[in-house]
Amino acid sequence: MQRKCISIMLMVIVFMFLVVGCGSDTISEDASTNTNGELNMEKSTDDEEVEDSKADKEALITVEELPYEITMLEPDSSGTRYMEATFTNNSNYIVTGYSLTILLKEENEKTYLSIYDTVKPGETSPKFEAFAPESGEEDDMEVLEYEIIVQDEDGTEYFVNYDVKLDKYEMFEAIDEGPEEVLVKVEELPYEITMLEPDSSGTRYMEATFTNNSNYIVTGYSLTILLKEENEKTYLSIYDTVKPGETSPKFETFAPESGEEDDIEVLEYELTIQGEDGTEYFVNYDVKLDKYEVIEIVDD
Repeated sequence: MQRKCISIMLMVIVFMFLVVGCGSDTISEDASTNTNGELNMEKSTDDEEVEDSKADKEALITVEELPYEITMLEPDSSGTRYMEATFTNNSNYIVTGYSLTILLKEENEKTYLSIYDTVKPGETSPKFEAFAPESGEEDDMEVLEYEIIVQDEDGTEYFVNYDVKLDKYEMFEAIDEGPEEVLVKVEELPYEITMLEPDSSGTRYMEATFTNNSNYIVTGYSLTILLKEENEKTYLSIYDTVKPGETSPKFETFAPESGEEDDIEVLEYELTIQGEDGTEYFVNYDVKLDKYEVIEIVDD
């Protein structure tokens, strides 16, 4: 009888052990599942926040807000055909770069319609051009990608890429690593422009000089000029050494057909300046943004 009781007690203990053991396994699996589930949920939530943040950045500007107009030009004297374009900035942000990667279907080659001028909200860009399909038909080309440089409210610039086939945006913050000190201000390099009479072919030019009132040597001076009536750009450039106190030789470029200085607008200065130790710097000044950029020239 005692042996039977002991056997029964042993069976009960084993049974309880099995039940607790099975229960423990079940709890452990559930806990593991729950824990994994919570981790997955947290990761998913973080991913969503990242995606939302990225989506917010991508929403800074969309290509629909920057519609373009393309005009096919007649072939030139060599038989090469070009197309010219403008885009309108219907966004709330300043655009400082706009480039279309275009496939010429018949040739199976790519061309690039690009402009890197400042276009404020509500403005239309100057004209810019690239190679066109030989047929001169817009149906024989396909826009593959947009590359846009946009400036937010704080003045921070972003590269915005849009892949047309994937309908996908990517955005990267532009990091300016150039020196902050501006050696020369444009006010120290005043120019004088003279409108010339049309030549025998009816083309009008303008000539200019600038005076170096700074303390530094200038080895390059270029004005990007908008001809307002034609909505085209021209460049008044000279790359001679002009020491402090000197006036440059004359240099010239195309002028507005009207011959009126009111029909031109200076968009940008590009200067090459030599520092006191002989180091050269590119100094770019964006007139619309009232913004300087300085890049040191590294001599390899």
